[in-house]
Amino acid sequence: MRSLCRSLTMLLVLPLAAHAQMPAPNGIPPLVRDYMAIQGLAAYELATLPPKDIASAAFGTDYGRALVAELGEILADSADKTCGQAKNLTRADFARRAGEIYERYATRMIEISRSALNVHAYEAALRTRAPSLHADVARLRGDPDVQKLIALERPTRFSDIADRVVENLTGYLLLRRIRLTKEISGLARGDTSLSDRYVSEDAIEARYQFVAKSRSPQLKRYIGLLKTMAEARGAGLDERAILKFGPLQFFAGADVELAELCVLSAKRP
Repeated sequence: MRSLCRSLTMLLVLPLAAHAQMPAPNGIPPLVRDYMAIQGLAAYELATLPPKDIASAAFGTDYGRALVAELGEILADSADKTCGQAKNLTRADFARRAGEIYERYATRMIEISRSALNVHAYEAALRTRAPSLHADVARLRGDPDVQKLIALERPTRFSDIADRVVENLTGYLLLRRIRLTKEISGLARGDTSLSDRYVSEDAIEARYQFVAKSRSPQLKRYIGLLKTMAEARGAGLDERAILKFGPLQFFAGADVELAELCVLSAKRP
């Protein structure tokens, strides 16, 4: 199921609006299909929390911190040694700046992606479909099954956001001709050790099984409300604007920050 869940992931926040309208896979219980389509209960926070808070949470889990540590090591190994010595850069400096880079540009990615949403159209659609959605969501979060599922998601909260940031930074480095000692994306270099350790298929499967076995009408209602929210966001989504976004927009200026760390662009022929 994890590969199917990944296939539903598109561009950060706003495409969640389209997920609820996608054809459902066969052989999966309807409530699980809806849960997969909204990318889990964190979909509500993903749509409502400040971008900076989402970025911080994405890189604040064990998985997120592991991604930061890996980037710090790669940057330290990739930096020009003479330049690094002149600036007295330590591996701790690279580790700290790696976290700052990921969180800063994750925040920008979410802000840019949200700019494609016509808020007035979204709010109008939400008033029509579920006028008390936010109050209902707040009330339903007290349900034991909702709380249990939120707890099951917590270890990898916003892990898809962290992965998307890594993927876009990988694209930016390629486009800006910034060569590192190895790819920062484990997937790009055929290394899934971090995702296997922190975002295991067994853990994700456990969430699906929990949803499938739950008899809580409150959990069903909660997932239904998040699906409704996603559909309402679709009413205000400018898909043409989304197509204009990419690594160069999300990570504009990152080359300057990397140069400060003695990680330089390759000279053009």
